[in-house]
Amino acid sequence: MGDIYRYAEKVIAWLGPESDDSSLALSVMDNIGAQVVCLSNGHRNARPGCTHPLWKLAHVELPYEDSAWQSIIKLFGRPWFYRLWVTQEVQLASPASIIQCGHDAVLWSHFRSAVVCLQGKNVPATRALQAHTNKIYRFVWPIRGDTFLNLLSTTYDRLCVDPRDKVYGLLGLASSEFIGYMQSSYALPVASVYRDAFIAMVHETGRLDALASCFLSDASTTGTASWVPDWSLPMELRSGGVSSAQLSLQSEKYLVLETLNVLQAHGAIIDTVKSASCSMIRDEESILSLEPLSHWAPKDLLTGQYPTGETLLEAFSLSLVGNMVKENFSAISLSVEEIKRGVKQHLSSSTETVEPQQTGQPILAHRRISRLKNRSFITTSNGYFGLGPSNAEPGDLVVTILNCTAPIALRPVPKGVGYTVVGGCYIHGFGAAEALLGPLPPPWSLWFHYDDAGHTAWSYRNEITGLSTDEDPRLEPLGLEWGRVEGKKFRNRSTGDFQEYDPRLGIAALRQRGVDLRTFRLM
Repeated sequence: MGDIYRYAEKVIAWLGPESDDSSLALSVMDNIGAQVVCLSNGHRNARPGCTHPLWKLAHVELPYEDSAWQSIIKLFGRPWFYRLWVTQEVQLASPASIIQCGHDAVLWSHFRSAVVCLQGKNVPATRALQAHTNKIYRFVWPIRGDTFLNLLSTTYDRLCVDPRDKVYGLLGLASSEFIGYMQSSYALPVASVYRDAFIAMVHETGRLDALASCFLSDASTTGTASWVPDWSLPMELRSGGVSSAQLSLQSEKYLVLETLNVLQAHGAIIDTVKSASCSMIRDEESILSLEPLSHWAPKDLLTGQYPTGETLLEAFSLSLVGNMVKENFSAISLSVEEIKRGVKQHLSSSTETVEPQQTGQPILAHRRISRLKNRSFITTSNGYFGLGPSNAEPGDLVVTILNCTAPIALRPVPKGVGYTVVGGCYIHGFGAAEALLGPLPPPWSLWFHYDDAGHTAWSYRNEITGLSTDEDPRLEPLGLEWGRVEGKKFRNRSTGDFQEYDPRLGIAALRQRGVDLRTFRLM
């Protein structure tokens, strides 16, 4: 079906008949989109020939009345935007394609740029508009040719009748590497489709990042192993992983299936869960009020010190946003100090909702806070803390799995035969693969940015000189046998062979460094 849209001269995305001031909504979206052009790396530029070049800036408010914003909210609420199968309609469409409601139409490129512009504003026109825009933003962002895990993560809340279509409805956007390991058949059980998709993702990327999308739940209806995400679960039950600034090291591809339901993975234990808060943020109301923060915050928040040497306040504040702040991520506008100020202000008056306008751009205005939904606040035996799955329990292990960006909570199976995957975590102080390589030595820090394709990339920054390098300062030089080519690829000078992973990060090499790598049987 993807070829229909891929080779069409023009796609007309039909939203339905005119109603609820849809004509006004499309007119406003067209005008905003005519001022801003969205680049693939997430940046916004003024569109050539536009009349309002400053609209691209995050702090510049747009001059529209509330009636215009209300019409856009109603437009964004139309069912068409939440159907899974229409995703490929717009993702594969030509530049001439339009989005139409009644007799009114807007170029898809203008509509998309307008959504990106609205989503990037520091202070949204209304909270309701912000909530709707965040959802539509994921719909319009280009994902064609992305990894299949990113396709699934971007479309997690799209609706379809058959749960198999959570996978099949995206095949038109998938890479050839993924499709080569998938067969499309509605005769297969849902569990088989999801398991096959997981295995195909490992072959596609050599990574196990899909483990962070697992959620141990009695609500799962697939009956498959715990290491296979149930993509049919709604977001209220499936956490979808942890959005955070964490180092994504690549080791050698390792895929061993003992049986159809037992997967082997290598990893190093970070710590054991000591406590898991039951005060979870479940809905929009609790996201805006951040009521659970008073339960999560350590008692000595303002005076204590974290194991990394940071203050407890700084570590706690950074945990809430997954360490995604402007000091280490070029695409983020919120600073550490602003988050700390917002946390202190909130905790000093935990019964009141802090308005975004009160401090310019406090913690409540930070979009990453929405990722706290259905997370629990966990502490570990050695004094670390962070975010975990909502059903994490004391005694769960937090493990750095090779080729998986987020640490994973694992629950030992009785009699020691293996582990159940509970879900993805963020543990502050372990975002730079410290469990494998130890802490970054001063004056080095991680610096994240979006590359030209819009993907997260990183380098190591010297805080004294301001210079950055791709070389991890914790690793010894490559030596004469290996050379780095094409960014993060490596070539063996003796054999001429290429490989995707750093030879210093192979399983044998890590063990030689003294890393206590273990084999975990995931069931």
